[in-house]
Parts: sequence; structure tokens; C-alpha cells
Amino acid sequence: MMGQVPVYHTGRMMKSENRALPFFLILAAEKGSAGFSRAGPRDFRPFILTAFMVYLIPMNSQNGGSGMRDVKCVFFDIGYTLVDEDDVWTFRCREQAETQEARRLALSPSQIYGEIVRASIAYRPQYRTVIRKFGFSNPAPYRHSLEKLYPDTIPVLQSLSAKYRLGIIANQTEGLCDRLKSWGIFRYFSLVVSSWDYHIMKPDARLFQIAVDLSGCRPSETAMVGDRLDNDIFPAKALGMKTIWIKQGFGKFQTPKSAAYSPGIEIGRLSELLHIL
Repeated sequence: MMGQVPVYHTGRMMKSENRALPFFLILAAEKGSAGFSRAGPRDFRPFILTAFMVYLIPMNSQNGGSGMRDVKCVFFDIGYTLVDEDDVWTFRCREQAETQEARRLALSPSQIYGEIVRASIAYRPQYRTVIRKFGFSNPAPYRHSLEKLYPDTIPVLQSLSAKYRLGIIANQTEGLCDRLKSWGIFRYFSLVVSSWDYHIMKPDARLFQIAVDLSGCRPSETAMVGDRLDNDIFPAKALGMKTIWIKQGFGKFQTPKSAAYSPGIEIGRLSELLHIL
């Protein structure tokens, strides 16, 4: 007897696949159907629920089913991965719209924001593309003071740091380690590889190679978690790293333009990592 069993992955129902149901589940289903109409001695619903949970949980747990079994070191991007930048970009677009150059062009904050989204979708640098398009000579600054951690950042890092070495691979300005300390998460990382320190910017794969070399692991023993298909997933995958695309911020609007940009796993929030790592 065969049955359709949904495969659960990172908190979402994925495509079903045909699997032979264990005998105890078949028996539970046959006997339980007689008890669905009323509670009592013949009500097998609690048993059926427990049986299915026992059967499905191993498919969710740890990393055997997600291709992450060999991972020893997990790398993270910063913006829109560990750090929520919504307030930064909302303020930056408003500040830019208040400049004389933007006023002459009658640009609103929402129009500037929309151009950033379009640049992301097109795999182009976000703000530099907007600056070039409108010829802004006085770009609004990126204000790190408005950055904030996602609510699940610290709990996830606490949990994963007990099982893996954690690292950073990010395009960042000067002072990244100080910012990590101010957020209270610096202690979770053994490796911090910033574009500022190495004068190499993602998606240049050399930044990823530096990080992998410093980890002492093979690329296949590392995973990259990031929000951008172009800056995070593509270079990491090309190097042989495992890839996890977190669909937050501007990167969530992107779509893979080829297999080379397709992530190994997609998640919607950091907490989903605990189901796959």
C-alpha cells in the first residue's frame, strides 16, 4: 500500500513524493477511520497523529535531508541577513528626495526606493545604480545607527555556534567588528571577512576563497547564508560552498537567471536555519 506523504523542509511543505508507509501507519489509518465519528475506546486519532509525527520528524531534523550533513563552518552576510536595514533605506530615500537635485527631478522617496528594487532585480549595485541614473552628486549617506538585528538573530547564532564555526563574508564599511560588538553578536564569530579589510567586494569570489581558506575547511564543508543571489549565492556556489538564500530585503525580489544562481535551499527567516543545520 502506497500513500502520498508531504515532505516537510525548513517549516514549509515541499513537493510530495511517493513513499511506502510503514505498517504501523497503515494499521493506524485503517483502525482510526472507524473512530473518527465519535470519541471513545475506538478513537485512534491521537495515535495516528503521534505516529505520523514520529515518522515525519526525522525528515525535518538535523541536516541529513538538506544536503548540509558535511558542513563544519557557516558564513553569513550582514545586511538583510542578520541585520534589518528597513529603517536605513526608508530614511536614506527620504533624505535623498529632499536634496535639490532630487527635487529638480521631482523624485519622491518611493520612486527612489523603487529604483533600488529594480536595480536589485536586474542584479545591479543597488544605490550606485540610482546615483548614476539620476546623476546625484551628493548621495545620501548610509546611516549604520539605524541598523537593527532581526528578532531571531541572537537566538539562532546562539544555537548554531554550539555546533558550527560561524563566520562573516560581507561588503561592509570600516568598523564592522565594532558594530558586531555593539549588537552583542561578535562573540559568536571566529571569522570576519569584510570587503573593507581585504579591498575586495562581493560578488568577487576571491573574498569567499579567503574566508574558506581561513576556516581550514573544504568549500563543500562550508555554507553561505545571504540575501542576494548575485552577491552571495552565485560566488559561493561557484566555489563549491553550500548555499542558503534568505529571502529578505531587496534580494527577495530577485529570481535565479540560471542554474548557477539557484540556491541549494531557500528560507524566509533566520529561525528556519535551525531546521536544516
